[in-house]
Amino acid sequence: MTKTERFRRVSKFELHDLIGEGAMGVVWKAYDTVIRRYVALKLLGTRIGKTGDARLRFLREARAAGVLQHPNLVTLYDLGEAENQLYIAMELVEGRDLSSLIATNEPLALERKLDIVIELLEGLAYAHERGVIHRDIKPSNVRVAADGRVKIMDFGIARLQSADVTGSGAIVGTPNYMAPEQVTNGPITPATDLFSVGCLLYELLSYRKPFEGETVHGVLYQVLTTDPKPLRTMAPSIPAGLERVVGKALNKVPEDRYQSARQMQHTLLGIRAALSGASDTTQRLSPRWTPIPLPLLRLITHTPLKWRVVVLSALATVVLALSYVSRGAVQPALLPPQAGGPFPGVTSDHPTDAPTALDQLLATRLPPRVNLALVALRDSAASAPAGWAH
Repeated sequence: MTKTERFRRVSKFELHDLIGEGAMGVVWKAYDTVIRRYVALKLLGTRIGKTGDARLRFLREARAAGVLQHPNLVTLYDLGEAENQLYIAMELVEGRDLSSLIATNEPLALERKLDIVIELLEGLAYAHERGVIHRDIKPSNVRVAADGRVKIMDFGIARLQSADVTGSGAIVGTPNYMAPEQVTNGPITPATDLFSVGCLLYELLSYRKPFEGETVHGVLYQVLTTDPKPLRTMAPSIPAGLERVVGKALNKVPEDRYQSARQMQHTLLGIRAALSGASDTTQRLSPRWTPIPLPLLRLITHTPLKWRVVVLSALATVVLALSYVSRGAVQPALLPPQAGGPFPGVTSDHPTDAPTALDQLLATRLPPRVNLALVALRDSAASAPAGWAH
């Protein structure tokens, strides 16, 4: 397929832009002339479905993948055959695949890298729980949409290829991301996909593949016999716990890996939470404007006019003290809210109890400079005549 075939019709689809090419065929941005929407149209290679049995397998596997509906999976819209060529129409995801981000050494924060893999595992967990294993998880099959959402592509396609070349002696899959049992034709389980996720995560963190070689057989030999270079020797800033997660996912023995995507995801969520804990705490303790508490507002709005000047002057002193504290060392939350109101222990709502309310405020743990300001405000309230509240 070449770009000269632009605007050629395949069934109801009009080919517009060539998106990519691979061993399985080519992918076009195509226009569905019936539904009137753009799709990603994969035109499969002639080797796929060249016999009647292969066509039946194609339809069966594609239908199995088509029932998967999840925010982290590319949705399959349609499948069929036109001009002796099988095609699959899928959701068109504007964005970039993970392989392009890795190839350009895209500067991503560690938290963002973990978020991507956590979303990837969410989609895998959904599929695995419905009996569908991807078999070809790799960066080029993981797309980061324009809105940041992670989408897994090509569910079921690798199995189609596997079914079509069975008995030919060919090795199916992407060698750098294949689990040992895929090389030896062992049982395929969810742990197979998780080995591939381990390879992807290793590469995302270090910008190097865990298994590399000059030939395909050299790579496969490493997959079967060699442990990858310790991750922290190339990315020393990552937590030791994250290195252990990758190591477990890359275990040669399927039973010693994570047994479910949920299990691996849960572990990564814990590491992600620990990473964000420091920044969350800093944000929680950082000085910020706090609205005037209700008891102080009552002191201002429920006093006679001649006393409001006194109250406002004292309140200004409080504001200046708070500003001084904000410019200094970060303090714990000054007035932690409780169910009874904005101040701990202050229970009176009646304006005539203003001096008592201020005494209760002074009993709380406040910075010394704020205490001095509140003492002035309390004394002003206490010296007020009987007409304090009207």
